[in-house]
Amino acid sequence: MTLYTLNPHLRFVRRTDDEVLISRGSRSVYAELLRDDAGGGVLADLLERLRTCADEDELASWARESAPGVSLDVPAVLSHLAQRGIVVPAGSDPAHTHLRTVFPASSAPDDALRDSVVTVMGDGTLADTLAGQLATSGATEAGATLRRVPAPAPDDVPEELFTGATLVVVALDRPDSTLLHALNDTALRGKTPWLPVYFDGGEGVIGPTHVPGESACHLEFELLTDSSVGFTGHMLELRHARDAHGPAATPPPHQVQIVSGLAIEAVVAHLVGSDRITSGRAVRFDFERMEIDYQDVMRLPRCPACGPQRAPYRNPFL
Repeated sequence: MTLYTLNPHLRFVRRTDDEVLISRGSRSVYAELLRDDAGGGVLADLLERLRTCADEDELASWARESAPGVSLDVPAVLSHLAQRGIVVPAGSDPAHTHLRTVFPASSAPDDALRDSVVTVMGDGTLADTLAGQLATSGATEAGATLRRVPAPAPDDVPEELFTGATLVVVALDRPDSTLLHALNDTALRGKTPWLPVYFDGGEGVIGPTHVPGESACHLEFELLTDSSVGFTGHMLELRHARDAHGPAATPPPHQVQIVSGLAIEAVVAHLVGSDRITSGRAVRFDFERMEIDYQDVMRLPRCPACGPQRAPYRNPFL
C-alpha cells in the first residue's frame, strides 16, 4: 500500500481546524486556502498527521481514534490531495516533485514531458553542465529523453541534428554568430524550436526561444540587439569578427551553474507549454554589474531569414 506524506516543496499554515493556507513561500505567486466546507474539524489535524508517512489504513485508524464522530472517506481524501499535489508518495524524486509543484496539475507536466526529446548541442563546459542539470531536473523522470550532440561546423549543419527533437538547446562557452545563423536556417527548414544559450564575456545570454512560424528567429534577435547597443562600431566588430577571441577560455564554474540553471527553467517551461521565461525575449545575466536584463524581441515585417515562410499580410487582389 502506498505511503503518502506532505509535499516538501510547500508550506502549510494552520488557520483553523478546517482551514489551512498553502504556499510555496512568502513571496510566491502560488497560494491557496484549503478549506473543509463540511466543518468536520479534522482537516488541519489530518495534514499535521501527514508530516510523517502514512498509508490509507494508518490514516483510517488515526481518524477513528482522533475524530470518532466524523465520517472520513480516507481513500477519496488522499486521492484529492494527491491530485492537487498537496501530498506525494513517500520517497518520490524531489526534482520530479518540484516540477509537479511549480507547474500545477492543470498543465499536466508529466503528460507534456512524456516522449519529449531535448537535444543539447555544444562542446564546452556550459553544454556539459546544462546536460547534467537537465538530467537531474525531474524532466527525464517524467519521461523526457535527453540527447547530447557536439556542435557542428557552420558550413555543414546536418538536418538530423534537429530531426525528431522537441527542443534543441545550443550551449556555447562564447558566441559564434556564424554557427548560430547556420543553425537558425536549419531550424527554420525543419520547423524545430531551439534555444541559444551562451556566454558573451561577463554576460550570460539565455534565449530567446525560437519557434519557427510563431516567434522571432535568430536573425531578427541579432538585428534588434545590434540596433540597441551603444558604441555600435566597435561593438559590432567584437560581435562579428572571426578573430575577435583569443585562446578558448572556460567560464568560471559558478557563472556556468547560474546560466545553466536559468536555461533549465526556460527549457522545462517551454516543454510543459508555459513559455513564461524566454518566449519572445532573452534573459541577460550581467555578472560585471550583477544585473539581470530582459530583452524583448519583436518580429521584423520582412525578415530575410524567416519572412519567406510567413503568410502574406493581405491578398494582393483585394
